[in-house]
Amino acid sequence: MMNILLQGILIIAQLSLALPKKEGPPKEVEFRCDNMQVDTKNHTTLCTDNVVLRRGDVLLCCNKLEAHSDHEWNWQTFNCLENVRAKRKNELMWSNKASFHHQKNEIYLTGKPYLKRGASLLTGKKIIIDLSQEAAKVIKPRGTINANNAEKTKVNHIELPAKLLPEQCPIPSRT
Repeated sequence: MMNILLQGILIIAQLSLALPKKEGPPKEVEFRCDNMQVDTKNHTTLCTDNVVLRRGDVLLCCNKLEAHSDHEWNWQTFNCLENVRAKRKNELMWSNKASFHHQKNEIYLTGKPYLKRGASLLTGKKIIIDLSQEAAKVIKPRGTINANNAEKTKVNHIELPAKLLPEQCPIPSRT
């Protein structure tokens, strides 16, 4: 019975996470933080405290952000660490680490990652969000689908102004 339930969750998760492909070039990245250090020799930037990063409809918040670029300062990756929260459309995500690969247009959530869509909550070893295809892949998934009690597990929907970064990260923590 448990295996059938888990298989059902996996099938529903795969169906609900796959959306049509939407191509497009990477959009600009906006950010803010309380403190910043730039290492010009190694082409890295470290932001700490109240970090908010936004690219298109993705909002990523954490305590520490390590940004890496090539020798011409073209951004490659943004690693969000500690108390990571993210929001995209109707999805909420949490983890201990998120690596945002700017050119690949993907976010890798590791360290107790969670993905919440509506009343469904998924976790696994790693969650990969493909922003180009608007799809998610969950490695070793586990989860709950709670259509009957959707209101009990619903997280408040928060709309953000189009061009302004929030003063505080509006994404709730898991606890």
